[in-house]
Amino acid sequence: MMWVVLIGIGFVLGLIALGLLLAVLFRVVVPTNEVHIVQSAKKTMSYGKDTGNGNTYYKFPSWMPLIGVTTIALPVSVFAIKKDSDKS
Repeated sequence: MMWVVLIGIGFVLGLIALGLLLAVLFRVVVPTNEVHIVQSAKKTMSYGKDTGNGNTYYKFPSWMPLIGVTTIALPVSVFAIKKDSDKS
């Protein structure tokens, strides 16, 4: 009976380790001179300096259902982000 508990604990620890490994492998930190456009199945968001969404995201492969994304990296000079004070 004790070996069943040990196998269960090992399985849970293995899942936790796999989750941490996937988080490390797929995490992307956007350089300060780039903006990444990330498109998922439901929405499109931009990540980078002064975008309001932060500068990190998870780049899961696009063939993965529901969580896969496609990305485009562009230089910051392409963007002119309007601030609330710039509105007319």
